[in-house]
Amino acid sequence: MGGLRHKMPITAYTMLVGCLAIAGIGIPFVLGFSGFHSKDAIVEQAINFGRANGGYSWLFVVLPLLGALMTSFYMFRLWFMTFAGKPRDHHRYDHAHESAAGDDGSAHHIGCVRHMRGLVTSVSDADHDCQFWRRKLARPGPARRYARRQARNADDKFGGCRMRLASHAPEIKVPAGISAICVAVAGILGALIVYVWELVSVDTLRRSVNVLYRATWNKWWFDELYDYVFVRPTLAIGRFVALTLDRGIIDSFINSLAYIYRGAAAVVSVVGDRWVIDNFVDTVAEKTWGLGLSMRAIQTGRLRQYVMFIVVGTVVLFIVASLWWMGAKTYAK
Repeated sequence: MGGLRHKMPITAYTMLVGCLAIAGIGIPFVLGFSGFHSKDAIVEQAINFGRANGGYSWLFVVLPLLGALMTSFYMFRLWFMTFAGKPRDHHRYDHAHESAAGDDGSAHHIGCVRHMRGLVTSVSDADHDCQFWRRKLARPGPARRYARRQARNADDKFGGCRMRLASHAPEIKVPAGISAICVAVAGILGALIVYVWELVSVDTLRRSVNVLYRATWNKWWFDELYDYVFVRPTLAIGRFVALTLDRGIIDSFINSLAYIYRGAAAVVSVVGDRWVIDNFVDTVAEKTWGLGLSMRAIQTGRLRQYVMFIVVGTVVLFIVASLWWMGAKTYAK
């Protein structure tokens, strides 16, 4: 970057308009860019709040002005380092060119003005609500308690009804406008001194505010703070839960159930399977085998013996049938 104003004048001067708008440059009490009007409105309300409340309330005046100074400084630092001076990289400078199309940003600026008007209107509405519900309190009737609660809620808006909308009062508007334009010009002048005229070198400025530079360079150590505050405690809680709840309770319970079921399975295997089932099957097999061996003696293969068995069996069946028939007749009588 650097020196691109000569190769990209449209982009350079369009960006300059945007920087002037964001920095809040304008002619006090006459005209200015959108940032000028919105910043004036904020500073006016801050001064009004400080006068109404006093004490630490003036901090709300210092902080917007400090923010406006920093905004003006870094926006024109951006513009000077990009479009002013000499090119720091000739290869990139040779390939730089205007963009084919772009957004003029007017919608954004109009939105900022509308947003600020909405903010100021809301403050006015808060003051109006206070007066409205206080008038309701003066009237008798069943709605007095509801009106008292609504008035108290209205008092809580934007620091209470002590904050008056006095944006058009000269004692507020004049110091607000002068202070706003002064910090904006001071920011631009600071960027000129450091980055264009180089009356103060960046290295010298960096060394003089080394702590602040390191803090901003390291993003105020926000990532480290986030790690210590959220990430590490979360991991520690996770490890604690894993050791106590998961391993200590759940795993121990599951392992105990596994040991119980494995012991029960061993008992069933020894008592039921080996002693009962295996012994029963082995006994039946043994008796069947013995019966088969004893029946083998009958199977001699001799015809006379088989005929004798048939005759004896027939006689035995006849005797059994006769005895059964005689018993049946006797029982019938």
